[in-house]
Amino acid sequence: MSTNIIVGLALLVGLVAYQIISRQVQFRRLKHAWEEGHEALRTERFEAAESAFRRCVRVMPTWPNGRAMLAVALTRRGKVDEAEEQWKMAAALEPKRAEGHLALALFYAGCVPPKAPEAAAAIAKALECDPQLREQLQNDPRLADLRGMVKG
Repeated sequence: MSTNIIVGLALLVGLVAYQIISRQVQFRRLKHAWEEGHEALRTERFEAAESAFRRCVRVMPTWPNGRAMLAVALTRRGKVDEAEEQWKMAAALEPKRAEGHLALALFYAGCVPPKAPEAAAAIAKALECDPQLREQLQNDPRLADLRGMVKG
């Protein structure tokens, strides 16, 4: 085997090892930030939760759960506009999953003042993804105020 082939293989092995180690480090950072964020939410330290979930989003920007938890922290901090962006992004990252659209709808329904048209549109998207949700949503107390606005 020639020296060039051996050097090339060594470089290839080194690059693969670097990628594996790099991903493991990122996963550990993500896991640590995720756990830290949940603990901060549990203890009502919303600024710390926001910081932790922002780290999650930095590590994995296309992970809907990280975006959703950042949205929760932002909502709890009263940063409604930023929270709305994160809820929208979480739903957009998995457009065929009803849960993201439903979470966005519940966010809109819980806004002060509630955003009824936006909530209704998000519910419609959730129902497109999972028509069986209709039965569950009919009696959901979180949507009671919204039902009153839509009827009236």
